[in-house]
Parts: sequence; structure tokens; C-alpha cells
Amino acid sequence: MIRPRKDLFICGDVAAKLTRDMDRRTHLRATGADQSEVKINLSAITRKLTITAGDQYGLPTAPDDEVLLGLLQFSRIQNFATPTVTFTPYQLLKVLGWSINTNNYRRLKESINRWMGVTLYYENAWREKDGAVD
Repeated sequence: MIRPRKDLFICGDVAAKLTRDMDRRTHLRATGADQSEVKINLSAITRKLTITAGDQYGLPTAPDDEVLLGLLQFSRIQNFATPTVTFTPYQLLKVLGWSINTNNYRRLKESINRWMGVTLYYENAWREKDGAVD
């Protein structure tokens, strides 16, 4: 089972908010931000993540974060060798610790469809080794 770290991804907070606040417009959008301190000058910066999606599958929900982290795990296992991550639904269900049943196969398919229709826009989310924010 994958246990995400709180500081790994601010997407989880945005997705959790979406679960409560989502409406069905033609183009869905949500934005979340948090404060972080830069090590060099200790000044606070705002990291921002904007998630947009079309109306066919909608925005990711909070449980979809698990699926994304599972896919990142497969990418790590494959040494980040290619932009394509190879897996079977069965393998992903096992990595996630979900039981193997029709409902979870459907849930997995819906989650992947949502992620495939999403664009993530990050602001101040990346840091250089020297602590500078990009």
C-alpha cells in the first residue's frame, strides 16, 4: 500500500477540496496554494497548483491521488527510463493494496481516465539544489 507524504504533493489538498466543491461546467478548474519557506533567505513563498479538466471525466477526486502515486511507483521501479509507464491493471491494484474485484477495476479505469484528461499548472513548485525556486 502506498502512503503519500504530506509535503510530496499539494495536489491532494486541491483534490480533496474538489470532492466537496466541484460543479459540472464545460471546463473545470480548481486552484490550491500553500506557504513554504525557502532555505536560503527564509522568506515565505506561495506554491500554487491549478488543475484543469474537460467535462467528459471531470477533475480528479481525493482517492485518485492514490492511483497517481501508484503510477509514479511503477515509473520509479522502471528507473524513470521512458515517459511511458508499463503496467497491468492487476499489478496496479496489487501495488495500491486494493482488493481484486470488478468494482476496483472500474474505479481504476475511471481514475486513469480522469488523470488523462487533466492538465496540471504549477507555480513556484520546483526548487534547485541551492534552494532557489523555479
